[in-house]
This record gives sequence, C-alpha cells and structure tokens, in this order.
Amino acid sequence: MSLNRKRVPGALLWAVTLAFLVPKLALATDPTSLAEIIDDGSTFRFGLALRVAPNTVTVTTVYNRIAGALVDAGASMVQGVPVVSQLAVQTDAQGRFWVDAPPRPEGQPPLPDGVYSRWLEVSHVPGPGARSRAPFRERRTLYFRVVNGVAQRLTLAAYSAQVDPASQRKNKLGSLEPAHPGVLAARQSVLQTNPLPLVESGTAYSTPDNSEQGQ
Repeated sequence: MSLNRKRVPGALLWAVTLAFLVPKLALATDPTSLAEIIDDGSTFRFGLALRVAPNTVTVTTVYNRIAGALVDAGASMVQGVPVVSQLAVQTDAQGRFWVDAPPRPEGQPPLPDGVYSRWLEVSHVPGPGARSRAPFRERRTLYFRVVNGVAQRLTLAAYSAQVDPASQRKNKLGSLEPAHPGVLAARQSVLQTNPLPLVESGTAYSTPDNSEQGQ
C-alpha cells in the first residue's frame, strides 16, 4: 500500500468536517441588542448589558398605573408619586452596569396600597462621532403591589388577575364563556374618545330548530 493511499481516509474526514461546518458558519445570527435589561423578577435592581458607552444611555421609569388607577396622559404627579423618574446608571467592582428602581425613592412618603405598573426604559442616543448608529430604546414593563407600604413584584398573570379579573358572559349561542373587561391597557399617549354605539347586542343570531335542517 502506497503512502498516498494511507492519506485518503484523513482527507476524507477533513472534507466531511468542512461539509458540516461551512453551512453553520454561513447562517445568519439574531441581531444583538445595544442595551439589554437583566431582570430576575423578584427585586427592583436591574442589570444592564450595554454594548454602547454608558454616557450615551438614559434610564427612566414611567408609571402606567398607580394604586390601581390608570395614569392619565400628560400627568406628572399622581397621589404624590412622580409619573416619570430618571435613574442613575451604576457600575460594580466587576465592571457590570446596573440601576436601582425602588418604587419609593428616598425622601418620598410611602406609596398608597394597591397594584402598580410602570415601564423601565433604557434609551441610547449616539454621540456626534457615531453618525451611522440610530437612537435605540429598550423597554420592560414591571408589575408590583403595595401592602402597608411594602412593595412586592408581581408576575403578569398575578397583576392581570387583580386589575382585569375574568368574569362569565353568554355568547351568541347562549352558553357561558370567560370574558375580561379589558382594563389591562397601559396609559394612553392620546386623549380617549367617546365609545362607539353598540351595534351588536350579543344575543343569539340563530336558534337551531327544524327549519334549519338540511342547510
């Protein structure tokens, strides 16, 4: 057996490896966020995975619901609670970025009891030297409740169960089905208009009987 014949299996193995590797290298990857909010779901401290300079990042909170009531568009203060607040970006010893977003900042009175919803927004505005980069905003919705001045994080399901509980209603065929009143919506940026007149009453539009047989 010649030396060239002994080298064939090794070359064949290398060709097979390339055949599997090259398509994977050519696949596109998901876009990378410039500022990602890291949330463990239990506290009011949030990590920030920044891929831009921290001095180009602004972090704010915007309340949508305070003590169970929706916040009106344009409101700056509700029951003594500022609707919009700016947070300071901080760095730990390992160089990781984070922000504290306490429901009641130091120096403010205790929050009224009830359920709350607010946005945590991270905005990036590129500097003059980065003309090719567009402004960016990352938003996370936070839910919590306050009982006797103590705030506790809520999941979306727990929040929805308190502000938008399910009820029973009859559908067009007369059987019961779950329904939500639909009060989970966040604060509006435009003025609300008068509701449209009800066109359909919800009563049954047909009644199965002998006249419908064969249709």
